[in-house]
Amino acid sequence: MDYANLGGYPDMLDILYVMHARGQCPNFITYNILLDGLCRSRHLEEAVELFLKIIGKGIRPNVVACNILINGLCKGGRLKTTQQFAWHIHNNGYQLNVLTYNAMIVGFCKEGLFNEAMALLPEMDKNSCFLDIVTYEILIRAVLEKNENHKSGKLLCRMISKRVMRQ
Repeated sequence: MDYANLGGYPDMLDILYVMHARGQCPNFITYNILLDGLCRSRHLEEAVELFLKIIGKGIRPNVVACNILINGLCKGGRLKTTQQFAWHIHNNGYQLNVLTYNAMIVGFCKEGLFNEAMALLPEMDKNSCFLDIVTYEILIRAVLEKNENHKSGKLLCRMISKRVMRQ
């Protein structure tokens, strides 16, 4: 059952007040479910506010929470906010992973910003975050949709030379 879709975001946030009233402390799982529900229901401002509230309580959100927010922001077309947020969390000691970058690459490609998506690749290398088969698939699909077959060939050659294969 998808509890995040039961009643909308005010009901989701009420969970925190009920838990507090009962003397229960939300954990990472609770916060991640709430963040995911807010993002899926396109309440992105509220998701960002909740994330900031978590930090304000002295809790360091895990990379899953960061990825949920980045993915939600990208799907909501908030790429500038996504980039700022990713930069901020990276500078605060979070190790961005391939899921983080893939979400941003999907967001850029969806908006037709292929060059911006490609600009993330050297950053991934610099951060020892290696492209996976999904990353290449996202990029290859994007260039094929634009009828830029020569770019897909280059990406495919790069993928093969790096020995990235489906496992």
